[in-house]
Amino acid sequence: MFRSKKQLLRVCPKIFIWSHTKKAEIEYFQDFKHCLRTPLIQPEKYICGTPQELIRYIIQWKKKEIDEKDKDQVWCIFDVDDLAKQIF
Repeated sequence: MFRSKKQLLRVCPKIFIWSHTKKAEIEYFQDFKHCLRTPLIQPEKYICGTPQELIRYIIQWKKKEIDEKDKDQVWCIFDVDDLAKQIF
């Protein structure tokens, strides 16, 4: 039985992983992406002062860039040690 091109073409959801610092968090996920050899993990960085700023930015970005039908995921990672240093 033959399959059509539509049946063979399957779009896999991407995982966009966002960080708000200049440090190693996002580099870890870039290494993870290369290790798995997958284009489905998309590490992204938006340097800002607080997690709230990152969340506001991502909400706006997601409205413009993500199609809900694709089932893509958006993750946020935060360096709580950096945040604690800013507070205290």
